Amino acid sequence: MPKLRSRRPVPAALAVCVAIGLGAMTSARADIISSSPSLPVLDVPYTSAVGAGCFPAAGFCVSAGSLTLTAPATSDFTTSPGNQLITSDATYSGELTTDPGGAPAGTLNLTGTIAQEVVGRTSDTETGSWVDDITSLSLSGTLEGNPLDLTLDPADLSEDTGSTSITSLGGGQNDGKESLYDISSFFDVFVELSYNNGALTTTRQITGEIGVPEPASLTLLAAPLLALGVARRRRRG
Repeated sequence: MPKLRSRRPVPAALAVCVAIGLGAMTSARADIISSSPSLPVLDVPYTSAVGAGCFPAAGFCVSAGSLTLTAPATSDFTTSPGNQLITSDATYSGELTTDPGGAPAGTLNLTGTIAQEVVGRTSDTETGSWVDDITSLSLSGTLEGNPLDLTLDPADLSEDTGSTSITSLGGGQNDGKESLYDISSFFDVFVELSYNNGALTTTRQITGEIGVPEPASLTLLAAPLLALGVARRRRRG
C-alpha cells in the first residue's frame, strides 16, 4: 500500500494555528500525498457532509459519513479506448440520528464492493487528470436486526461520476529523493438506501472528497500540537 504523507512539515506553533483554524471550518483540502501514483487509493476516506437518507417511518436518518476503499482490489487496463477498471472492497460509515429530532443515535457501518472506470488512464504510473465513473456500488449491513442496503440509484446511473488527478511532486532515483505524488479525488453519486428488504427506500445525491479531515478530528489534534508548541517555547526560554 502506498505511504501517505502530510503536505509539508510546519513549525509546531504554526501547526497549532492551522489545526485550530481548520477545526472551525466545514471542509479542508481534498487531496493526499502518496509515494505512488497507483490507483485505487486504499484506506483513505472520502468524506461527505451529506448522509445517505432518512426514514421518518422508522425514526432514523443516516447522516454525514465516509466511504473508504479497502483491499482486496483489482485493476485492469483496457485498450481502444484505454481505461482503467477498478474493483475494490469498500466500507461506508455513517452517523445515525433520530428523525424527527436529529439527535445522535450511534454509527452505522456498511460493507461491500465498489467499481469504477478511470476514463483515459492507460497505465498505473501515469499522471494527469481523468473523469472517474462509478459503475457499481453495493454495500450492506443491519440496523436493529433489519437489513440496510446502499446501492447506486438505478434512475441516475449516467450521473455517477467523479474526478481523479495525480501530480508528480518530483524525487526519484536520480536525485536520491523519494518520489511523491499529490492525488486529489472526489465522487458524485446518486444512491438508493433500502431498509428492511425494500420496505422503506429513499434516494440521495452524495458527494465525497478524499482526505478531507472532519472538524472533530482536527479539534482533537489541536491539544497535542498546543502542548508541543508550549514545550518548544519553554526550551527556547
